[in-house]
Amino acid sequence: MTAVANARLPKRTRNRQSATDNTSKPLRTYDEAVQWLQGHYNLEQHLGRDETTHPSLERMNLLMELLGNPQRDIPAIHITGTNGKGSTSRMLVELISATGLDVGSYTSPHIDRVNDRITIANEPLDDESMTLALSEIAQVEPWVVEATGQPPSYFEVLCAAAYNWFAATAVDVNVIEVGMGGRWDATNVIDAQVAVITNIGPDHLEIIGPTLTDVAREKAGIISDDTHIICGETAPDLIDVIATVPHREMWQRQVEFDVDEDHLAVGGRL
Repeated sequence: MTAVANARLPKRTRNRQSATDNTSKPLRTYDEAVQWLQGHYNLEQHLGRDETTHPSLERMNLLMELLGNPQRDIPAIHITGTNGKGSTSRMLVELISATGLDVGSYTSPHIDRVNDRITIANEPLDDESMTLALSEIAQVEPWVVEATGQPPSYFEVLCAAAYNWFAATAVDVNVIEVGMGGRWDATNVIDAQVAVITNIGPDHLEIIGPTLTDVAREKAGIISDDTHIICGETAPDLIDVIATVPHREMWQRQVEFDVDEDHLAVGGRL
């Protein structure tokens, strides 16, 4: 890594680098970093999960451990649901940023550039920062392969890069959007203070179904004992599935809050 690039690394990242120098060479350019990333299995480009794999957070947990579990450093809001995750994420980032706090956000998929998935105050990482963020993951990846027999997926790499960068730059709050489902999603290596479930619909039934009850159960997998739940679902049977998961407190749509307007939007509703 060049002296200039190394000087711009956050302190936490510089201090960790010596432990990974002997595993893999750092990525030096943005094009090299993107090419390396694209060499990983991308579930978003497939209709269903690879038949040879089973739901597991083993690779992701190991990856985060090798990085020093940076996801534990920052309070988090975790968002899942069939529709409205992206718009909810953006609104939360704007609201929290307005209080003067620095907010890191991880969303998917991207429309234009992969940098758009990792933002601070709704501003995507620049190319140099993205290169450094991915390079950190590239340097510990060989240990993941050695331990599990598989490299992390495209989504796992980006998720780990986001958690690591947010901790290194010391943001105040993370707003994290689930990729699919919740329980086995790569983002679910955090114990979020707040879990937002926008709604439950028939999405990815071949993977997290086949019933809406199954979908609700999978999405409720992001909840932990100390989590505050904000639930936009209104179907009583699905609310029951969510409410039975141990949690701290729950706010339900049409009970503690409601939606004034609901508009059709690209990819879902607002």
